[in-house]
Amino acid sequence: MGSASVLSKKWNIPLEHALLATDLISPDQYARIITDAFRIEFIHAQSIKRPLIKKSCRGRHRLLKSALWILSKDGRYFLCLPVEILTPQNLSELLVETRTAGLPVAITTRAQLTWLLSNFYADPLASFAVNGLEKKFPGESVGHSTRPKLVVRFARLLVPFFLGLVVVAPPDPVWIALPLTIIFQLHSVMRLLACRYCSDNRNESGVDRIEQTEQSLPIYTILVPLYREANMLQSIIYNLQKLDYPAAKLDIKLILEEDDTQSLSMLSRMTLPSMFELIVVPPAYPQTKPKALNYALTFARGAYLVVYDAEDQPEPDQLKNAVRLFRRSPLEVACLQARLSFYNMHENWLTRQFAIEYAALFQGILPLLQKLGLPMPLGGTSNHFRVPFLRSAGGWDAFNVTEDADLGIRLYKQDFKILMLDSTTYEEATTGIPAWFRQRTRWLKGWMQTYIVHMRNPLDAIRELRLKGFLGLQLIFACILASAFVYPWVCAYLLWQFVAPPVISDASHFGYDWFLMFCLANLGFSLFASMCLGLTALRSGNHNISWVNICALPIYWMLISVAVYRAFIQLFVSPSYWEKTEHGVSCQMPIYKNLMHRK
Repeated sequence: MGSASVLSKKWNIPLEHALLATDLISPDQYARIITDAFRIEFIHAQSIKRPLIKKSCRGRHRLLKSALWILSKDGRYFLCLPVEILTPQNLSELLVETRTAGLPVAITTRAQLTWLLSNFYADPLASFAVNGLEKKFPGESVGHSTRPKLVVRFARLLVPFFLGLVVVAPPDPVWIALPLTIIFQLHSVMRLLACRYCSDNRNESGVDRIEQTEQSLPIYTILVPLYREANMLQSIIYNLQKLDYPAAKLDIKLILEEDDTQSLSMLSRMTLPSMFELIVVPPAYPQTKPKALNYALTFARGAYLVVYDAEDQPEPDQLKNAVRLFRRSPLEVACLQARLSFYNMHENWLTRQFAIEYAALFQGILPLLQKLGLPMPLGGTSNHFRVPFLRSAGGWDAFNVTEDADLGIRLYKQDFKILMLDSTTYEEATTGIPAWFRQRTRWLKGWMQTYIVHMRNPLDAIRELRLKGFLGLQLIFACILASAFVYPWVCAYLLWQFVAPPVISDASHFGYDWFLMFCLANLGFSLFASMCLGLTALRSGNHNISWVNICALPIYWMLISVAVYRAFIQLFVSPSYWEKTEHGVSCQMPIYKNLMHRK
């Protein structure tokens, strides 16, 4: 009781809420105390016929905003309140008003209210999670682009380019090399510019250490989508409990699919801390992470919200840093992107290459895009949002398998800003080539989906993104995807030139010499720019990876090119198919070792 009293003063919350937050008393126990003291009824979910969302309630008391009309099985109506928001004082004030107005009041727990809404309104909630974006912004969802439409849209983007190449340009290899050179060089210049921002990333995007008491902190929602990751449940619960944030102001949603029986069974045997809540997503096509996030967004209580994956290990002060940066930033800042890194980067060659790529992206490229005011494709986790702005942007596209990158573009369209947050979340890099291919295929397929959706009408894209944003979209998406498509052919041509005997006649040799020089310059400059950015980003992030691994980038690029062609095929064969990445397989997963040792 003494520790709860101290926390009550420290967090500026009632003592009863501190007792609940520290699990010194359970919601059910507290509900029994309230019902005995005030002689009001406790409603069990099984005794309710249905909740009535549309039924209105008149009254001035602030608690009425959290009340839900319910109809019990014996035909009685009640105003039902979650016991977690009640204190003896505010309940007394509420009962004076409701009894005067003749409104019957009952209480239940927040978990039972969530179950009620999920059980009685599963279909409309699931429909909204799937189709909400398309209803709010027609044409912005991938799911409403049928396969023929995708083919037509893709053709509309590529055919004019190739027609211009054939009709306008003379049939000479130099004219084929010229657009390839532009693509490669723009990508390379972006990487060289990003080197400039690696060293001062922390200073520019870091959070001012201004005074901030825990009393002033708002409720923070954490969404954790899980699917067939029973082996990661203890890990993510342990990591989120280490966050340096008042437990009473955390709203953590563990999001599971209804058919994930193994994870649900494991959770049923666990006693979750009070800040955790289980959200079960009903079956609905497509079965994707963004659909699950949209479904859980309905139940979010926080002013701010962050998304974490099952294997994430955020720095303990990340939420507090996010609140500080939100509060000192202009109101149009809707999202903060924390840096992502890997705790198992030294496990093998593939994880080291993955770490170099992530360091370049989060230490260099994203800070550069922020400085230039260009659209920023979000990372898949550690995105912090102002909840009202996230909802006004339509949430996530349930059909886009890289929903984070798509959301970043939509936020830009609505004149919202994204800033980098000076905090790191550590993830698990995929350790094997097959798992890496599945994950990278999904990412690249999502980037193609995002580019096609936002370029479905180029004139509209220019108007919505404005010229700078439109050019940024080409730089970020078109150049990177095109480079991945072209890279193996450039390598094959160079290899053929240096290995095969000359077959070109002297009369036409001039053009092919220039073509060879273009290819060599493109490849050389791209490698130089990528090596510079990789080394600078690794040094900025204090990562100890040798230059030998940097020199292996061309091999890693070839893997990316194989994945981009696999993604291109899937784009038309199975556009919304989500290839699941298995987590918890790394032998360097520190929390896994800790848990095993404790057992």
